[in-house]
Amino acid sequence: MVCRRVFAFAALLAMLSCAASAASGQSDFGGSTGYVPAHIRAQLVSQTVDWGEADSSDALVSPNFPRTPRLWAKADYLLWWTKGVKAPPLATTSPAGTPVGMAGVLGQPGTTVLFGGEHLHDDTQPGARFAIGGWIDADRHMGVELNYLFLDEDVDLFHATSSQVAVLGRPFFNNSPGMNTQDATLSAFPGTTGGMLQAGATTRFQTLEFMFRKLAFQTETFSIDSVFGYRYAELQDRVRIDSTSIVLSGVGAGARLVQYDDFATRNTFHGGVLGVLIDWNPTPVWSTHFVGKAGLGETRARTSIYGQSVSTTAGGVSTQTVGGLYAQGTNIGAYNQNDFGVFSELGMTLRRQMVFGWSASLGYTFLYWTDVARAGEKIDPAINATQIPPGTLVGPSQPAFPFNESGYWAQGLLFGLDCEF
Repeated sequence: MVCRRVFAFAALLAMLSCAASAASGQSDFGGSTGYVPAHIRAQLVSQTVDWGEADSSDALVSPNFPRTPRLWAKADYLLWWTKGVKAPPLATTSPAGTPVGMAGVLGQPGTTVLFGGEHLHDDTQPGARFAIGGWIDADRHMGVELNYLFLDEDVDLFHATSSQVAVLGRPFFNNSPGMNTQDATLSAFPGTTGGMLQAGATTRFQTLEFMFRKLAFQTETFSIDSVFGYRYAELQDRVRIDSTSIVLSGVGAGARLVQYDDFATRNTFHGGVLGVLIDWNPTPVWSTHFVGKAGLGETRARTSIYGQSVSTTAGGVSTQTVGGLYAQGTNIGAYNQNDFGVFSELGMTLRRQMVFGWSASLGYTFLYWTDVARAGEKIDPAINATQIPPGTLVGPSQPAFPFNESGYWAQGLLFGLDCEF
């Protein structure tokens, strides 16, 4: 959140400076002539050059094609899609009349998955990207740029009470000794148990990049820059399941069980960046910008798993136990995974020049990050039911922690406003 505010403020200041420069009518090409696009300056200057006498090397990188302006700032609105995360079924229901032993159990007739069992976070996510930069040499062949990109937190949520959904189940594969079958615990069942079941998943992504850019090739309408620098990226996921069940009748009526399971992952990337930037300016007002980068470094993934159960008797005596349903003593804890990582970026932007250094842009960007940990994929649905609180483990140690990783991609459209001065 702090990074977002700092970059938004810096980009705003830069754009205000651009507006002030435009209002004053000042330009570093001909005094008060106003803003002159780069390719127009190049044409004006090239008219004074005797190409017959120019050294052949000057045709590649030459001050005869002045790069303007000296500073720039960009602000983009993002409308993106990201790779969803696969999660096992976490909430189920069954139709009225289903026997209690079959209610909410996967594979039984009429069982419906209410949450999980599919990819989460596969809808659109808005976000923003801010960039500020400038040339650091007199010929404007070497520059620096700092940019920051984030996507808003995406939330998938399910919530139901027994008054809304009569049967609420939490499915799992019961691999306790002698079982090895699909099973479910019930948060709600007509006439016997009333309660609540809630499951939610959140994800957020951000990346920060600092890079140097150096002119490698240039003509009046075309240029190629090589880039190198540093990139930081962060991806956070979380899945949490809360349930409350109250005994409605029979022995123990009024007893209550409250449980939760919490799975959280945090991935960070630190690495160097190499790439190219290609600019093509075929007309005075239209230009196209291409980018291709590859970041090589280390991906650090940390997964935290925790669960808790609080049981309260009809007489009001409460007992708290570590472990819920999917989080048990066999997988609760913090796990670290460090791997070589690759973070790649491809993009294209179409820009429309307006006045006084302002331009509007429309583009597409694709990001890909290898070997990240996702919270939904850290849930092991196979459970040795003997250890469900307040039980004691007998038999196989499950659920276990799965040391699996997967690639992450984010892609979509950008709508931007740029200022150069």
